[in-house]
Amino acid sequence: MEPDRSQAAALPGAPPRRMSLVELGVRLLGFIFVVFAGQFGAAIAVAAIGFDHMLVLAAFSTGVAGLAANWAALHVFEHLPFLAVGLYPSTAPRNGLIGIALGALAAAAVIGTMVAAGWAEWQSSEAMGLVPAGALLILLAVASLGEELVFRGYGLQILIARFGAAGPILITSILFVLMHSFNPNTSLLALTNTALWGVVLGMALWRSQDLWLATGLHVSWNGRQRALGATLSGGKIELA
Repeated sequence: MEPDRSQAAALPGAPPRRMSLVELGVRLLGFIFVVFAGQFGAAIAVAAIGFDHMLVLAAFSTGVAGLAANWAALHVFEHLPFLAVGLYPSTAPRNGLIGIALGALAAAAVIGTMVAAGWAEWQSSEAMGLVPAGALLILLAVASLGEELVFRGYGLQILIARFGAAGPILITSILFVLMHSFNPNTSLLALTNTALWGVVLGMALWRSQDLWLATGLHVSWNGRQRALGATLSGGKIELA
């Protein structure tokens, strides 16, 4: 059964929360703790069973971290089901498909412009290794959903509910860039693009009041880049 959206206290469209700074801090610290614990634990589990591929490790650990942190925060702090984070089945077809379409167009436009302007060139890269197309699509979807849950999930949503959209979206976009700064072959231009994309995804959450639009954008952006030969956040498209 789909949760009542009027009771989804974490989402930007929910009734304003009169949460004290202490309450907010406790919730954020709890959320962040589970994110790191989930990612660390998942990474150890993947390594223990012999999967050392970078994309498999990143996708699985980020997915587990996002799921665990949002489920725990909504269950413990809000007494709400996991779907109340903004994954309502009723909005998935429309917002998810819109996000996929817009993400594909945005990726093609950005990459095409960069190549045409001489800011990027097509180069081969083994940074991601050889992954079958179907498995790659699944991994990108898991990683994208995990990142949305971590960066646009419960933590960002309660910040927006308390302070409004602008500041929290900017802060989480900076954190989004910091995470991607450890990717191989990254550059200042790649990180700038990532920062701007983080703002777009935050605005998608705020405007749509769910995570499907942002997740669709994210999955399609990553998938389109790979289809065009670009490694994510630096790599096969070598940024000048």
